[in-house]
Amino acid sequence: FSAVDAARTCLRLGAGDVYIAYRRTKDEMPATPEEITEAEEEGVKIMYLVSPKQIVTDKGKIESIRLVNFVLGEKDASDRRRPVEVEGTEFTLEADTVISALGQQLDSLPDMDLSKVAVDGKIKADPNTFETNISGVYTVGDAALGASDIISAIASGKRAAAAVDKKLSGSEAVIRPVEELKQVDLNHVLETKGNAPRTASVRNYTVEAHKRINGFELYSRPFTETEAVQEAARCLNCGCGEGCMICADICNAFAISSVDTKPFVDKEECVGCGICVWRCPNDNLEMIPSN
Repeated sequence: FSAVDAARTCLRLGAGDVYIAYRRTKDEMPATPEEITEAEEEGVKIMYLVSPKQIVTDKGKIESIRLVNFVLGEKDASDRRRPVEVEGTEFTLEADTVISALGQQLDSLPDMDLSKVAVDGKIKADPNTFETNISGVYTVGDAALGASDIISAIASGKRAAAAVDKKLSGSEAVIRPVEELKQVDLNHVLETKGNAPRTASVRNYTVEAHKRINGFELYSRPFTETEAVQEAARCLNCGCGEGCMICADICNAFAISSVDTKPFVDKEECVGCGICVWRCPNDNLEMIPSN
C-alpha cells in the first residue's frame, strides 16, 4: 500500500515517469487489485521480480538505480514465496529521486524507546478500552491494531471514546460502547461462495485516469442503493480455501469427499497423483511421503 500511495502521489505532484520496483509478483503484492489497477491506469509503471541493488549518485545527486531480477523460491515466514536473486541480471534505470516505501511502522521521537510501550510494532493497550499502561492515555487505529483498515480504526476510536466518557462521567456517561458484532457462519459462506472467484469492485469513478493525476480531489461518487448492496455482497475470495472443493471436482480417483463442507481424503482410494495439491488455490493440501 505504501509504495502505491507514494507512486500515485508523485504523479500528482508533477513527476514524469514513475516506477515501482517490487521483488515478487502481482499475486504477492500487499495491495488490493483495485488499487493496483488504478495506479496503472494513471501511468505508474510496476516492475515485478526486481529489487534495488545500488543507488548511483554523482556529486550528491541521484543519477540512477541499479536493480537485479529475482525468481520466487519456497515460502518464507510471511507465507509468501521467497524471492531469490538471479545472478548476472543486474540492469540500470535512470532516476533522479528514490523513495523507500517498504511498509508502515510507528513513528517515534528521538528520545523515545518504543520497546517499552510497543509489542510487534503496536502500542500496548487494553483491547476493549484502548487505554495504554499510562493512565488516561489512549491509542487507537494502526498504532494499536497494526496496519489495518479505516473501518477497524474508526471502531477502535469509538470504543476508546466510550471508555474515556465512562472513566470521566461514571454512571452519567452518554457515549454507548460499540456493540460486538457476531461473525457470520463460515461454513454457510463457503457453501454458497466457495467456488466463486473474487468479484471486482463496483466502478463509480467520475473522472478519467489522465485527469485524476492533476490533483488530489475525489474522483468517485457515492454508491447508489443498488450499487451499495452489490458492493457489500461481492465475494472477496478471502483465501480460507476450506470448502471450495475444487480438489474433489478434479480427483480422478474419487478419493476426496465433503465432510461438514470441508474436504476429506480417503487414504485407501487416494493414488497420490498430487493433482489436488497442485490445483488447491490456497496451498492447503500437502503431499506427505508414506513409509
